[in-house]
Amino acid sequence: MALLYDSLHLVIICLQGYLTMKLHRLAVATFLATAAMAAHAEITVSPMVGYHMFDNDKNIDDEAESSLALGYRVNPNVGLELRYGFANPTSKTSGAGDVRHEMATLDTYYRFNVENKLQPYVLIGGGLARGTGSGGAGYVEHTIANVAIGTFYEIYDNLAFRAELRGVEDMQESDHDGIASIGVTYSFGGAEPAAIAPAAVVAPVAVKVDGDDDKDGVLNSADKCPGTPTAVVVTADGCPKVLMETVSREMRVLFDTDKSIVKPEFNDEIEGVAKLLKEYPTATVEIQGHTDSRGSASYNDALSQRRADAIANVLVKNYGIAANRISTKGYGASQPVADNKTAEGRAKNRRSVAVAEGEVKVTVKK
Repeated sequence: MALLYDSLHLVIICLQGYLTMKLHRLAVATFLATAAMAAHAEITVSPMVGYHMFDNDKNIDDEAESSLALGYRVNPNVGLELRYGFANPTSKTSGAGDVRHEMATLDTYYRFNVENKLQPYVLIGGGLARGTGSGGAGYVEHTIANVAIGTFYEIYDNLAFRAELRGVEDMQESDHDGIASIGVTYSFGGAEPAAIAPAAVVAPVAVKVDGDDDKDGVLNSADKCPGTPTAVVVTADGCPKVLMETVSREMRVLFDTDKSIVKPEFNDEIEGVAKLLKEYPTATVEIQGHTDSRGSASYNDALSQRRADAIANVLVKNYGIAANRISTKGYGASQPVADNKTAEGRAKNRRSVAVAEGEVKVTVKK
């Protein structure tokens, strides 16, 4: 609770509006601006634990450290972070007790290989460090600069493992600390992919008919279908004109990363295809499976085939569609519909699509 209290106290001080060079004031202003842009940007949260190795001149023992970073990704490569770190080392001075050590920094990093799961990064920034002895005695606050190297390893689209080695320079005392940390980074923000509307059936063009007894435009002597309703188009022999017309329905189902499980939210999409197949007994459907670009070609080919087969299995088991009316094919990552370099684009590419088509006899009407 002491850590939570002190963190909230630091935020309250920043909000008082004093225009100083203190980093914790600048960090809070940065965080509030980031929150305002959250509807259009990717926000990150990184809880981490590690080990803080203090410079020998500080005369305190090395100690475990916990930290929390709130970030804003300007683009897939560049990010900003507000980081707070806390450690409770023991002083080497006899009788001095424990030291409360805190750091607040504003950092920027650059990620490499953002299209891959393993994403190394470099980081630079600066801020404040303060130490308080037992009972609040001996308060010290110094300006610091830090650099780091690390890596993200993407577990899911919005969750990554994170490891980092950070060097910290005390600008007043020229001390050098080191911090080794591990944790996770959770990201959120971005738009959901839009659904594809069903394809419309093209209406036939009406034919103008001129009259005779049944007003169908064919003389009675040549009319093999007398009494044809005036609302329909007729052929040269006076009979209703019938066309074989193609009816179709499109479907798109999205999948989670490395999964071929059909999620309940896409049941309506699949049911629409099933209804067309039941209404038109000669209709068939081709189901295509696709993946994003991550992973090997052979693995993606197999995964995309499993996604197509999963949709076919729902049509057969849940809606009673005959298996011989369904064909499936996996295309792997060869036919993307969006940019695989972004999480949003990859989400759109992990899909199965289907087009059900059939022919029906339609009497052409005016």
